[in-house]
Amino acid sequence: MSYWLGIDFGTTFTAAAVHRDGEQAVELVPLGENGNATASVVFVAADGSLVVGDAAVRRAVTDPDRVVREVKRRIGDQTPVLVSGEPIGAHTLAARVIRWVVDRVTEREGQPPSGIGVTYPASWGPHKRMLLSDALIFAGVGDVTLVTEPEAAAVAYTASQHVEPGSAIGVYDLGGGTFDATIVRQLADGGFELAGRPEGIDSLGGIDFDEAVFEQVRAHLGAAWAQLDFADPMVITAAATLRRECTEAKKALSSDTEVTIPVMLPGVSTQVRMVRSEFEQLIAPAVDATVDVLRGAIDSAGMTPADLSAVLLVGGSSRIPLVAQRVGAELDLPVTVDSDPKAVVAIGAALSVKPRAGELTVVRKPLALLEELPNAEEKAKARRRVMPALIGVAVGVAALLVVWAGMVGTDVLPSGGADTGGGVAAPQADGEDGDASATSKDGTDPWTGKPYTETTAPGPTREDAEPAKESPAALTPKPTSTKNRDKLVDGAKPPPAGPTSGGGGGTTNPGGGSSNAEPPPETTTTTEEPPPPPPETTTTTTEEPPPPPPEETTTTTTVDPPPPADSAQGDPPADPSSEASSGGA
Repeated sequence: MSYWLGIDFGTTFTAAAVHRDGEQAVELVPLGENGNATASVVFVAADGSLVVGDAAVRRAVTDPDRVVREVKRRIGDQTPVLVSGEPIGAHTLAARVIRWVVDRVTEREGQPPSGIGVTYPASWGPHKRMLLSDALIFAGVGDVTLVTEPEAAAVAYTASQHVEPGSAIGVYDLGGGTFDATIVRQLADGGFELAGRPEGIDSLGGIDFDEAVFEQVRAHLGAAWAQLDFADPMVITAAATLRRECTEAKKALSSDTEVTIPVMLPGVSTQVRMVRSEFEQLIAPAVDATVDVLRGAIDSAGMTPADLSAVLLVGGSSRIPLVAQRVGAELDLPVTVDSDPKAVVAIGAALSVKPRAGELTVVRKPLALLEELPNAEEKAKARRRVMPALIGVAVGVAALLVVWAGMVGTDVLPSGGADTGGGVAAPQADGEDGDASATSKDGTDPWTGKPYTETTAPGPTREDAEPAKESPAALTPKPTSTKNRDKLVDGAKPPPAGPTSGGGGGTTNPGGGSSNAEPPPETTTTTEEPPPPPPETTTTTTEEPPPPPPEETTTTTTVDPPPPADSAQGDPPADPSSEASSGGA
């Protein structure tokens, strides 16, 4: 027979319920040794195996450093839980506890459930929900539906009580480690929607009340407690036993007016008496804080306490008489306490996940505040598919950056003859500025891989000639390597014969020499002797610009043309700096 399983994973206790197909009643599953609920405690053995529930509580007496409590409070914490120095994520431990419950129920029923509902606090954000959902998938739990705790409580309440459509119900959930307050409204189709926003206190619950009782006992012992040696294993065992006695005393005060707590410590044997009024004084500030949070949830829904039809008290700690007294008195409302408030949420979870055509429909999307998560397993698979692709894209981009960096050279230097700051302009490509009419003997520039070009000397060559479009400085390339310098000078073609003004300058080299020491006046010539070889270097820049060439000498090669030097004979006025440089040469 198919069935649906609801699990309430709490801070201190975990409960489960099954709803079988064809049956109206929901049955609680006995998980504990002495009751339906079992302790949410995990013992991690040295070999990595886990012991869950009441058996793990017993292991805490002998191996306290391997026992983890209050796992639910740690979900979403960036700091992992340390078990004997080994870090373990809290959501991983929570998923293992839930997996243990599923295995126990499957063994009991003889087959796996058709659906599983796991509850969580309504104040949880998407981060905590996703952590728990993914951890359940990795633990092999299967298809799980996450249900908010107030939603499950409201479903269980309406399954046994008639509630008019549109009625608003306040859910006061005081569990073992957390407190949540939520307002839900029943819809016409039997579902629920959230009214306002959930409010809560993540670090307030029954374990804090246990600690208050324990502190009261310690204060009664006084110096006897301070003198105990907690390095002694017997002392540690006795202290753990005393904590359990304090927890049992807190539970007993919900039905009795006084209790006696036995204290059996090494060297100390006594009893501590506590009455209910004393206990209520210890916890009254915390209870008042929960009432204020409930008021905040009512205000967020735009309601007043009078607009609520009832307040459901859910969670094991809600059985404390002071809780019902304070909530009813402060809000002036009737309160409803289930006979087993620890199990009502598990019952509601089982009812929520079972599909029932024409009957109760649970609306989870509004209760989640945010968009409901899609199927968790599909999301995990999608992430596993996307991550390798993203890594591949990142590697590809990095490879392209490396290749691009290797290609960076003179291609990214400023072009067009602009000065680069060191006095040497960048080389020009063919067809940009100047005339590309000839190439050198070796064919191409070793830097750019493009053919060398030769240009005619800038400036007018006759009276009716127009000035050059580019200035001589814009046509000055960087010096080439020593290997190609001699070939370029020897292979340069002379310009057509005729009188010139000498405005183009002569051939220069980085070493500072010129092709003619004594140039004849009014003639244009090209030197035949190569300049002296410069130092063995292939650098492409120089610290100082080369000196100007002789006054009357011109050249036709595009390699190493000098800065402009105008003649003073009959043509446009020459630059004084050029005349001074010519005289010096």
